[in-house]
Amino acid sequence: MSGVITKTVPLIVIFTMFRTKLITNTSTYLKKYFLQARATEKLRPAIDDVDCFLECDSTALSVGELDSKPIGTCAVFKYQDGYRHGGAYFIEHNYRKYGYGAQLIIETIRKSEPITNLSAYAPLRMVETYKKFYGLQILHVCEIHDINSITALKNLQGISMDASYHVKQVSDVDFETLCNYDKFTFGYNRQPFLYKWLYSPASHSCVALNNQGFIVGYVVARELVVPNEGYKVGPLFCENINIAQVLLQSVFKQINEQGTSTSNSVHISCPVDRDLQVRQLLKILDSSHVQTIPFMANNDHLKGRIDKWFAITSFETG
Repeated sequence: MSGVITKTVPLIVIFTMFRTKLITNTSTYLKKYFLQARATEKLRPAIDDVDCFLECDSTALSVGELDSKPIGTCAVFKYQDGYRHGGAYFIEHNYRKYGYGAQLIIETIRKSEPITNLSAYAPLRMVETYKKFYGLQILHVCEIHDINSITALKNLQGISMDASYHVKQVSDVDFETLCNYDKFTFGYNRQPFLYKWLYSPASHSCVALNNQGFIVGYVVARELVVPNEGYKVGPLFCENINIAQVLLQSVFKQINEQGTSTSNSVHISCPVDRDLQVRQLLKILDSSHVQTIPFMANNDHLKGRIDKWFAITSFETG
């Protein structure tokens, strides 16, 4: 049209780049982000969880970055015989439903191949996704319970304890022997991780022995990142409820007298459908249910003695 000046408007295309990045011992910012993500999910991370996890598998932890900004986390821990345990999945709310979470999981799993069996603790909202895309099936149910350490200790002190068992501090038992018990019960060797987990400044740990001097259980309670959130127990591996009571009485006494948290709250995550004694123990502790998180896997070819897990180690490591 005569007299009309037209302008060409440039087309602006914005490209975003998503990538996964490993968390290493020197990744100070990413380690902090990982802990913040766990806290956002209300899973109560302990102070040095990331350092402990890296001792279990130095290549397990990944962060998803969008244009160099971290927006999510994922982990897959490599154990023997192709067994892998996934966890710590998190995508920030504003970045969900764009496929970033799927990319993060797929890439993290790929880095852990070959895989003969993949497991994970699945939030209820993720169960169907894990079934559909990763072939996982529910093997048992885990529940998070909240305990008041003062109330629980009083309840335990009111019970006549089995004199067949006595408790020692971790430093007073042979570490190699304790590792053998852990491998027998957990199913896989994790000695470097266990050393870090047990001897951490954040940990209060006790070991139970029978009258013959054999280890029959152990427990760890860890102080949390947020001071007013209290503690988290895990693992609690032992042969029966009597030993569980002896161990918890000792560790609750420790945290009540020596712990630095301003809270008496203790979270414990228990496989509740593997042994009826677990429910019985939770009743004695006067616990309150917080959340149900099923344990899922490709198949049930798992080592270890899950019926002796009165509390799991962590959702992240299995």
